[in-house]
Parts: sequence; C-alpha cells; structure tokens
Amino acid sequence: MKDQDYIEDMARQYLATALFLETEDKKIQDLMDIGPDSGKFNTAQLLMIVDTVPAETIEKARLDCIRFVEENERDIDASGMDAELIGYNFWLNRTGAGTGFWDHELEDVGERLSKSCDKFGEVYIYRGDDNEFYLM
Repeated sequence: MKDQDYIEDMARQYLATALFLETEDKKIQDLMDIGPDSGKFNTAQLLMIVDTVPAETIEKARLDCIRFVEENERDIDASGMDAELIGYNFWLNRTGAGTGFWDHELEDVGERLSKSCDKFGEVYIYRGDDNEFYLM
C-alpha cells in the first residue's frame, strides 16, 4: 500500500482539479498562469486553497483515493504516474471530462484504471450555503 504522503498528495491534487475545473470561483480561476505555459494552473497557490476546504471534504476525497489505490495499486505502479497525476486523472475520469487515464497511451493499464473509476460513480463539487466546498 502506498504511504500516507502519497495518498495526501493524490487527494490534494484530486481536490485542486475539482476546484479548478468545476467551480466558477473568481479567486480560483485567477490562478491561471500567464506566459509561455499559459493554460496551466498555478498548482502551489491552488493547493493552498485546497487546504482551506472543510475537513469532511478532504476526508471524503482521501477515502476515495485510498480505496482507488488499494484496488488498483499494480496498475498505478505500471502507469508510471506520480500521485498528483493519478489524483488529477481520477477526478477527470469520475466526472466524464472527456479525458483521463485512458487518454495517456497506457493501453490496457489506462483502460483498467478508467474502468475502475466507473465503479466509484460520478462525483461533484459544490459550494454549500456556508460558502464552503463539498463533494457529492
């Protein structure tokens, strides 16, 4: 089993991807880098925002990531992806974003990881009445 740091890195990137791609929060959308790498988000700043979401949101993401790793560790290792890229693609696959593990030229490994995401069902992030972000 991957260590706690791996899971934390994966879960934080999973939530960072959710916040960036699924919310219309101006503060989050302003984290787009400007310059030669335009189109990439400023990961360091976005991860600081992830640290401000409610503990229950972080825990829910963490538990899903633990389960995904437990069920797919062999394919995760075979993919050569780091924790952050696994978290990123886990979110994309679960939300039907049109890309994900299957889109990384991983052949059977990518297909198996993608199919595993299907078992987790769709996931959404939303802003609650308390102005905090939650997963559903």
